[in-house]
Amino acid sequence: MEHLAFVFPGQGSQYVGMGKTLYEAFDEVRQLFSLADEIANRSLTRLCFEGSMEELTLTLNAQPCIYLVSCAVYTVLLRNGLKPSYVAGHSLGEWSAAMCAGFYDFETGLRLVLRRAELMNSAPKGAMAALIGGSHEQVMALCERVKDKGIIVIANYNSPSQIVISGEVNAVEEAARLARDFGIQRAVMLRVSGGFHSPLMQPVAAHLEEALESAQMQDANIPLVANVTARPVTQASELRRLLAMQLVSPVRWVESIQWLWDSGVKWFVEVGPRKVLSQLILQTLPNANVIQVEDPEGVDEALAKISTTAI
Repeated sequence: MEHLAFVFPGQGSQYVGMGKTLYEAFDEVRQLFSLADEIANRSLTRLCFEGSMEELTLTLNAQPCIYLVSCAVYTVLLRNGLKPSYVAGHSLGEWSAAMCAGFYDFETGLRLVLRRAELMNSAPKGAMAALIGGSHEQVMALCERVKDKGIIVIANYNSPSQIVISGEVNAVEEAARLARDFGIQRAVMLRVSGGFHSPLMQPVAAHLEEALESAQMQDANIPLVANVTARPVTQASELRRLLAMQLVSPVRWVESIQWLWDSGVKWFVEVGPRKVLSQLILQTLPNANVIQVEDPEGVDEALAKISTTAI
């Protein structure tokens, strides 16, 4: 029997208008947005639908808004009978995945994401760059070459052809400038305020661990394939540790997707805005079945394409 995995996008997938057609179509989505506005003590609804892209892209806004939209999509999919065998999320998306898996409820997750966004926004200044068309060995050699400029590490293994580096600004900018000299096709500086998934985030991780320890969580009934280990977790105590470690550890997305495929998953449903993860999955697994869902049409497509034997 084929299995179904829900995957949840991270920061960078946001756009103005995300979630609006779903909001207009479903009462439960409107209720979720209203609850989110109340918890956040500001209008996440306005930010999603009417805010400027510049405003929405700020870490403080992008993270809770993406979490909200992803959870809204999941709520509609669940109501229509689609339940995954596994979940995974890319960085921020792991927090949406944890809600889906049952580690905590929507409200608890949103409060944690708001705290995470606040902490990450206050982190020491850093930078990140996506390196396209380079191998792990080439990227490691590049990082070694510029390490005298400051802290620099691999932050994300996104696909076989895309690796993200992170660290201090001078080091990352120098690496981006020299990338072609190391056989890497292209380097793109990312619009982020910090060196996420690097040692620069250690103070943030410590504070986030405190927030996780005090949050109401329980063991999950759906395994979550974690960024840090690329292996499934169902115990709340383990997820608490991994979510804090995530900020200073690389996102092992390629390994995570490969593990899901090797475990029998043939359908991947991207739950949330844009198609970033869908594209990365197909770069890793060209034969995978991938559907991105963020609006009523996407829900209908998912229901039509995925047979009941896949659930």
